Amino acid sequence: MKVLKKLNAGTPGTKFYSKLYGKNLVCIRHRHDPEKDELHTTVEIIVQSRKPRGKYHINSNQDHGAPVDVHIGYEEKELRQLAKEAGARWVQDTKSWRMPYSTAVKLGLINRILGLHG
Repeated sequence: MKVLKKLNAGTPGTKFYSKLYGKNLVCIRHRHDPEKDELHTTVEIIVQSRKPRGKYHINSNQDHGAPVDVHIGYEEKELRQLAKEAGARWVQDTKSWRMPYSTAVKLGLINRILGLHG
């Protein structure tokens, strides 16, 4: 399904879902399913919050705005789309996606960062 529009929580067009999900609402996506010729509205919500630990723990020595290259497999279309929506850019030389370290953390991709050793 192709994403037609992404609306972050609190922006115009999210009022109904903001009332429904409150602070847990992250964003709303309007999608089109070309096979069925249907429009879908999906919501992204926070279902759990906790302190990071293990492989998701943020490296305090890392500059969170520093660009990092992250491996995302060609077959991982949804993950690639999330990376693109977060502003990641394809790097042909390394065949990876370049994004700020903080974005890799938010997407849970720390273990896929090329050349990063804790």
